[in-house]
Amino acid sequence: MTINGTLYRRKGEGLKYKPKTKTDSSDNRVIPIPDAIVEVLRKEKALQDKTREKLGNSYNSENFVFINDKGKPIDPDYLTRKFRETVKTLNVKQINLHGLRHTAATLLMKLGVHVKIVSDILGHSRVQVTLDYYSHSNEEMMRQSTNELEQHILS
Repeated sequence: MTINGTLYRRKGEGLKYKPKTKTDSSDNRVIPIPDAIVEVLRKEKALQDKTREKLGNSYNSENFVFINDKGKPIDPDYLTRKFRETVKTLNVKQINLHGLRHTAATLLMKLGVHVKIVSDILGHSRVQVTLDYYSHSNEEMMRQSTNELEQHILS
């Protein structure tokens, strides 16, 4: 997956696309995604291509992934609202959409993924930003590591 810009709302003008992200290190980064997600995205793209054949080239002319039935990008505020509504129906900790980013980063670190890799995925400008922001994960990982060291020494 390539991150190459930001979709945002400008008051009085509607949705706008900016071919730049928040930081230079976030721009045009490639993030590997699981094969199962690639397959879902390929199927969605095939459906969109069929619809474009019927409705013309103006349908999703910007080639966004998440679009409405008219081929226009989904409003991020709408997506946030729908996510919040969905989470409320589930028996899970209530988080916001952006919280998924933090959950993924924390889980990657707990799985032992090197912090540099996690930092690259997140698009942080420096590894230290990741370390500072996810220090709670580091403390838990250090505790687990010292327990593992203890088990190794005593066995």
